[in-house]
Amino acid sequence: MAHASVTRIELAHELPRAVLALGGETKNTLCCAAGRRACVTAPLADLGAAADYDTFLHRVHTWPRELGISPDVLACDLHPEYISTKTAARPDVWPHARRIAIQHHAAHIAACAAAENIWHACWGLACDGTGYGTDGTLWGGEILRGSITCGFTRIARLRPLHLIGGTAAIREPWRIALALAHAAGIDWKKPDGVPDEAWRVAQTLCDNARLPRLYSSSLGRLFDGVSALLGIACYATHEAQAAFALEQCAGTAPGEPRLPLPWARATDGVIEFDWRPLIHTLWNDAASSPCHALAARFHDSVAAAFIQFCAAHGGPACVVCGGGVFFNRRFARTVQTVAEHCGLRCSLPRALPPSDASLSLGQAVLAAFTPASAAAHRAD
Repeated sequence: MAHASVTRIELAHELPRAVLALGGETKNTLCCAAGRRACVTAPLADLGAAADYDTFLHRVHTWPRELGISPDVLACDLHPEYISTKTAARPDVWPHARRIAIQHHAAHIAACAAAENIWHACWGLACDGTGYGTDGTLWGGEILRGSITCGFTRIARLRPLHLIGGTAAIREPWRIALALAHAAGIDWKKPDGVPDEAWRVAQTLCDNARLPRLYSSSLGRLFDGVSALLGIACYATHEAQAAFALEQCAGTAPGEPRLPLPWARATDGVIEFDWRPLIHTLWNDAASSPCHALAARFHDSVAAAFIQFCAAHGGPACVVCGGGVFFNRRFARTVQTVAEHCGLRCSLPRALPPSDASLSLGQAVLAAFTPASAAAHRAD
């Protein structure tokens, strides 16, 4: 394997066992970690592509030996349908290594923490499109607390939003916008370009609570929905297209006055940020405010609400960030600015990207410290 294709991370703490981590489904990387070194491969676009999977499988079988590492542990994502997770279950893949599944967002935070040498207790702000949660639901707008050596606990989340039509909502963010409008009591009219029949079916799915529904606490999906609600992007042909259009619309516009996201403890004990008042206010102001001002206020309001929650609840003085939403420069900059104002240290991903390409490093360090009696790392 070419030297230039590997990112080497020097760890501040010795790992108690050697780990081969298999990463996620897209932007897949492997991480071999032992002692105080961790090596991460260049990402593969999608393990669903035959060529990428062949490369992945070859790496899994040969790369640890090339590095002189015999893994004690094989780490993977918690999602049972990820190809990398299914590969970890194969008996011919490092058969003597113990298998440990690591929750997606805990891995995001641990990756940034390990790369930035943050081994003490910290807050974790994990924001992405979707990741499989320990409760079997889709996460993506999460506040965690803990450390690499002790693990992470989920403290708070965004109120789950309805993905009308399931995964179709990712390609057609107008579906998310319709769900947001419905939940916030907004009479949102059909956007131009949306077929009448698709609109009628989506309205039926939205109105009838007895029909099966897919929910997600994803901040990435909330960005998509707001983009469509404001008429910026109702369709997406590539990843994060609607969210990026919302960021571009916001530009450098002032984000004041920021709007609150009230929170309360949900029935499962997790604190939940309610985006409905924010959506309702943005919509009411749409008649009198330019779109860039609304987009800016949305960015800054969510970023500030998350950080101010951490500051108000005491404990760790550091916030570690991870997940693809942190490609959004406006959001990341506001998170860092508000954290500094609140007296918190903020660490953004630098050595590795905030995307799923960093998952394998997080999986590796968390799995290394997972007790032998544990079948999977907990983040709930």
